[in-house]
Parts: sequence; structure tokens; C-alpha cells
Amino acid sequence: MSEDRPKRKYKQWSDLTLKEKFGGNVGLLLLSFIGIFVVICLVAGNTSNSPATHSTGSHTAPVPPPPPKPVAKFSWQSNLVGPVNPATEQVSVSTTNTSDVTGTPQCYIQVEDVSGVYHGSGFFTDPNPLAPGQTWSFRGDVIVTNEGAAYVTKGGVSCLEE
Repeated sequence: MSEDRPKRKYKQWSDLTLKEKFGGNVGLLLLSFIGIFVVICLVAGNTSNSPATHSTGSHTAPVPPPPPKPVAKFSWQSNLVGPVNPATEQVSVSTTNTSDVTGTPQCYIQVEDVSGVYHGSGFFTDPNPLAPGQTWSFRGDVIVTNEGAAYVTKGGVSCLEE
């Protein structure tokens, strides 16, 4: 047995009233959209790329930035000592503080063969600051690519304040 159910009549979306489309909450929906719009406008109106200024009635000159910290300068000499093993070249370095201020030298060492195929580099830092005129001498081991320490023919050093 089949029961006959009453057939529903469906309306086109365009034929529905706002109350039928949104279930009677049209006013709430409209107020929500207006509230969100007002909040966005208020937030956007209060943002500024410039800092806030307050007038106190007296004018003061801007404070100049502090002078830069003096930087120590160094002179250096280096010699290739020779390979320690197939992949490591030892370099002897002597660096002197030539400035009027105490500073800690950080020395960058580069070594390579004539063709540039075998090369290596490293940083070395004195554990103690050097006073003006004081010298720091050390030997640094530099790893050379492709175990080419035996082929290294030149090296370079530069020392700057750490």
C-alpha cells in the first residue's frame, strides 16, 4: 500500500521574501553587517604610520645619537708552515694592534694551490683583547679540499676586530 502524501509546492529563490530566505533573522543579519563595518572603519581610522605626538608646551632639542665606538685596527703577517696531514695546512700568523684602542682580533685565513682546485679557509680569534701595540702570534690549521694540503702554494690573512 502506498500512502499519498501531499505534494509540496516549491517557490523559486527569486519569489521568496527576505523572511522566508533568511528565516526571520534579517534584522539581526543586517545589524551584524553594519556593526562589523563600523568596527573596521574605527580600527582603520585609528591606525597611523607616524608615532603619536603629545604637546607639552615646551620644546626640547632632539638628543643626538651617541658617538660610534672606536674600532681597533690590526696589521698582520702570515707564512705557510706546511701540511699537517693530507687535508690540513698549517699557517703561522702574527697580528699587531696598530690603533689607540684595545680590541679582539678575528683573523680570516685562506689557502689554495695555483689552480684554485685545492683550497680552504678558517676563522681564528684571540681569546684575549690586544692592547694598543700588543702582538698575538698563533698557528692555525686550515682544512683543504680534496686532501690537497700538499699542493697549497699561497695563503692570505685579514684580521678585523671581532
